[in-house]
Amino acid sequence: MPTARVRHCAKAKRDIDLCYEAFGSPTDVPVLLIMGLNGQLLYWDTDFCKQLAQRGYFVIRYDNRDVGLSTKLDHMGSPSVAGLVLLPNCCAPAPPYDLEDMATDAVMLLSALKIDKAHVIGHSMGGMIAQLVAAKFPDRVLSLTSSGSTTGKKRSGLKEPSLSIKLDLAKKPKNGSKEAFIEHQRWAAQKIFTPPEQFNAEFTDRLNADLYDRSTYQGGAMRHAAAVLRAEPRDALLRGIRCPALVLHGDKDLLVDISQGKHTADCIAHSTFVVLEGAGHSLVPPLFQKFIDSFEIYASKRLSAAGMPF
Repeated sequence: MPTARVRHCAKAKRDIDLCYEAFGSPTDVPVLLIMGLNGQLLYWDTDFCKQLAQRGYFVIRYDNRDVGLSTKLDHMGSPSVAGLVLLPNCCAPAPPYDLEDMATDAVMLLSALKIDKAHVIGHSMGGMIAQLVAAKFPDRVLSLTSSGSTTGKKRSGLKEPSLSIKLDLAKKPKNGSKEAFIEHQRWAAQKIFTPPEQFNAEFTDRLNADLYDRSTYQGGAMRHAAAVLRAEPRDALLRGIRCPALVLHGDKDLLVDISQGKHTADCIAHSTFVVLEGAGHSLVPPLFQKFIDSFEIYASKRLSAAGMPF
């Protein structure tokens, strides 16, 4: 897969190279896919990308910094779990980098690929990054799709994941073998990410085998987590977004409750909120068609049909 040197990051004191893969014709309308915390680009399933490209889009998926085959930033240190979870923002050390740095990475990748504007789709932490791209770089965004994500706001009525889910997330494979990794990831998918009616062991095991073969690096996970947990709420920023916006959320998401998705949509003027019925936090094949159809109806086609956002 190709790698693009997107910029020199002063905070990281080194260049940032992002590994990416593209589907479809470069002459088609671009779509940039941004994945979540510690998630390699393969979490945007190849069939999903091909189906989107078949609708007439130039689809780009990529590894964020600190994951997969993109630049690793071990020299910036790794925050402690206790510091992230137990200390309030005012007392905890600043994260090595933040979500705005990662949003800038995304925009600079578009520039490296000579793309002026793109539809931006993000899932989970990727949704947070996509929100920032739309808010901070409005001239680079055709539409925003935020999936399984949140504004970062903590208040009554916005449910957080249960303690048991948080403890399950902290568990690790028994050892460093491929077999242990696949077994652990299958367990996590069933316990946390995918409802029973959408779980497919063959799909899950194949994905995780591919992830393991591609990269076993896990050193960036806590830096990603620090960027998420120490981020300021984006509510006010989202209220300034004027591009077409779609917010997607599974009604059985145990990691990011659907109340978070609804609140995200409430913050973005003229956005459309679509419930993915029966869906958890994972993007699995049963969701592909509704996800892509919703993107076309409420984001892509809404823009092209009118020739303007609204």
